[in-house]
Amino acid sequence: MEDKLKPIPIKSHYTFNLRDMSKIFQGICAASPKFVTTKTDLLRLWVHENQRVFGDRMINEQDKDVLLELLMD
Repeated sequence: MEDKLKPIPIKSHYTFNLRDMSKIFQGICAASPKFVTTKTDLLRLWVHENQRVFGDRMINEQDKDVLLELLMD
């Protein structure tokens, strides 16, 4: 990830692993096909799942903004 999101003693919970990635894919797979019909819907779902898994761990707005910037890139 970005240098700004590396774990440090005050942010030790910023350690991410493959289990976190699997939560994202589980969320995408659990979505109903009648609500995800376009590429845009899938992209929005992917961003939502990333924010749900990773964004909930962010401890301040600056880190949330860094995550959102990474997702938008």
